[in-house]
Amino acid sequence: MNIKSGFSIFTIFFVVALLAVIGGVVDLVVFRNSELSKLSPIKLDKHATASSTTGSALETVGSSSYLLIETSTNVKITVFGPNNEEIIGYSYVENPIGAGDGSGEVSGEPLNVFSYPKPQYGKYLVNISGEGIYILDASVIGKDGEIFNNTFKRELKLGEVDELTIDLSKDNGKLKVSFVFNR
Repeated sequence: MNIKSGFSIFTIFFVVALLAVIGGVVDLVVFRNSELSKLSPIKLDKHATASSTTGSALETVGSSSYLLIETSTNVKITVFGPNNEEIIGYSYVENPIGAGDGSGEVSGEPLNVFSYPKPQYGKYLVNISGEGIYILDASVIGKDGEIFNNTFKRELKLGEVDELTIDLSKDNGKLKVSFVFNR
């Protein structure tokens, strides 16, 4: 599976395995919205329990929550947190999966992946730089296993920088996520 269809297989297995270790994933129901402009909630854990929160400035979405961003390798992303601090140390390159038959053939292209655990509520700014057409898949996994996802296909000219704002807020105690390009 390549980035055009969303998460790579490795990332999905990584997140499910991580949630299994943290919170005991019981049920995996995948719903994928074919329209790129709408959020697609996915429920992972039907036995999750809500925890009370204090509403402090350092409140996180949840102990098993994640902010995931995958991009084409022709662009570089820099992520800034709610306090305008650059978030470093959570990026890696995911290589394509081999055919498994010894032929050396691979499925898909390498991806730049940013995987940030326990994000705080607030606005995250993602600066995207590079050149050419790129695809960016941004997802937020909430404390109860719900996933909000949006995929964008955009183009950068040399010297341009795209800015994506990911806003994590609460609406009546439930996670609310918005993805907005500023350019």
